[in-house]
Amino acid sequence: MPDAAALEIRRAARDDVEALASLRPFVHDRHVQAHPDYFKPLSRDVAARLAESWFSRADIHVLLASLAGEPIGYLVATIAERPEVEALHARRVVVIDQIAVETGAQGQGCGKALLAAGVALARELGVSAVDLEVYHFNAGPRAFFLSQGSQPLRERLTRAVE
Repeated sequence: MPDAAALEIRRAARDDVEALASLRPFVHDRHVQAHPDYFKPLSRDVAARLAESWFSRADIHVLLASLAGEPIGYLVATIAERPEVEALHARRVVVIDQIAVETGAQGQGCGKALLAAGVALARELGVSAVDLEVYHFNAGPRAFFLSQGSQPLRERLTRAVE
């Protein structure tokens, strides 16, 4: 596990776009490999443009993890609000869209620290829950999120139409 003093989690800024783009493959490439019909490979330029776009939206929060000053992971979260309707209560939650951790830093506490920082962000924003989605192929991250207190809420299935 990384030395707690050396692991830093902070809010990312526009100056971090290149670091975020360099970390994107650690999460995205696994999805491309598992579902090439759904996910497209990303060039570094596209990953940087996407990361840049996060900073133009008030509902997106980006956290960056660094170890000894070197970026090793990030978390992207959005605020989602659902108004009350006849069948459902109003709900305001933080939705974790991405957590990426450099392969060499996986299993050493960085993901746990990022997730804890995401929960702290949710608490700071006064929301009722933290939601996230995990693709079915992603058994390791699913087990990790369950071990950190997440609980299954629903399951989304898909079927190709031929």
